[in-house]
Amino acid sequence: MAGSFYLLWDSDKLVSKIGAPATGAGDATSIQGIPVDSTPPTDGQELVYDSGLGKYIPKTPSVSSPTIYTCPSGAAVRDAVYCSAANTVALANAGNTAKAPCFGLIATKPTATTCTIQRLGPLAGFSGLTVGAKMWLDETDGQIIDTAPSGSNRVVQEIGAAVAADTVELLVDPANFTLRA
Repeated sequence: MAGSFYLLWDSDKLVSKIGAPATGAGDATSIQGIPVDSTPPTDGQELVYDSGLGKYIPKTPSVSSPTIYTCPSGAAVRDAVYCSAANTVALANAGNTAKAPCFGLIATKPTATTCTIQRLGPLAGFSGLTVGAKMWLDETDGQIIDTAPSGSNRVVQEIGAAVAADTVELLVDPANFTLRA
């Protein structure tokens, strides 16, 4: 069994990422007492709990094309953005409630005025981050910082955590923020 796969409690909540054994064959028959289907997963598959069958089964995750959003021409990869209109994003700012909450960070820019957004998982290309530091939406358009905003009328939104000097593990939830009074 080469590659790696994931264990899921249900179809949309990741429990843990595990790697396949380097040598030998695995023979897990249950996870916390819940049966695992005897069909071995192939590379890229996930073990997903199927409530109808009452067991974990191998499943190839559905992959859809990323949504392409319209964005400002000055926006760059790794900039924090908010939804400014239908399928349109602009640079997010914790100091301006009209420009928050953060929707995600720009992952790619296929053209000068289009982008894809990433909200979950590692995003590399930063520099000088302090490993382990929480990252927050900044009061500068499009930026994130390792200190939460503290002034009044500020949006306080955790974006993720630095997992390397150049990488943030994103966990952007547009519904999870606080407005400082």
